[in-house]
Amino acid sequence: MKRSLLSCLAGICLFAASALCAVAAVSPWAQSDGGKMRILALSDGAGKITAILEIAPAPGWKTYWRDPGDAGMAPDIDLSAARNLKLVKISYPVPEISRDEGGRFFGYHHPISLVLELERPDPELASELNAHVLIGLCKDICLPFQSAFSLPLGTLDQPEADEFMKIQMAKAELPEAPSDSFRITDAALTPDGAFFEVKISAPEDGTLEIAAAPSRGVLFGGQPEITSKNGLTHVRFAVRRLPEPPAGAAVTLLVKSAGRAIETTLAIDEPGR
Repeated sequence: MKRSLLSCLAGICLFAASALCAVAAVSPWAQSDGGKMRILALSDGAGKITAILEIAPAPGWKTYWRDPGDAGMAPDIDLSAARNLKLVKISYPVPEISRDEGGRFFGYHHPISLVLELERPDPELASELNAHVLIGLCKDICLPFQSAFSLPLGTLDQPEADEFMKIQMAKAELPEAPSDSFRITDAALTPDGAFFEVKISAPEDGTLEIAAAPSRGVLFGGQPEITSKNGLTHVRFAVRRLPEPPAGAAVTLLVKSAGRAIETTLAIDEPGR
């Protein structure tokens, strides 16, 4: 799951090239009994900003992936109050896929960073990253943890090496891009709409672990069926609910195998399309 040390070192070397144009900003830590979180952002000076939401569960506590599994709370990041900023993408580090007392668990027992890609619609205007964040932290009990962050951007005279390094390390924890040797080759609803079927080309020496995060209005039921045929892994999700009409319905699949992980978002179209 982790990028190689050489990849990380290569990213560090890029810092020298970007140092004259990038600026960093960091919020204070918000604290709770179950852990803490803060936001850190780095601007490239040309309208693009990379931010990370650092979440550090307290010892013995856990937090969650973009879908928590059978119990828990996925992070909710509201940037509607941000000034001169547009959210492009939120990326999650590779989660644990396991079972615990709540059933299926997709999440983390260690500090993590979510990577937020942002753009300034007007690069000439100042920007402010105003975010309302709600996450779940669980141990013997589950505590919703909510905090508001306000982070002016582009106000520092020079970049901070620590912030640059934190962002590079956060990116190194993300799933790899799909490739010919590890990818989803096909995905579709069955003709009766009862199942969403996926075919995966994966490393031969690994057992697949799969986490699914359906979009709003889509509900899958229980554990997916996994079989192998003709060199491909076939995964079958029971569909409990689809929005009417299903236009825009999608699911993000995280697939782990042989120490690697990929993530792909798939459209869920009407049967027969």
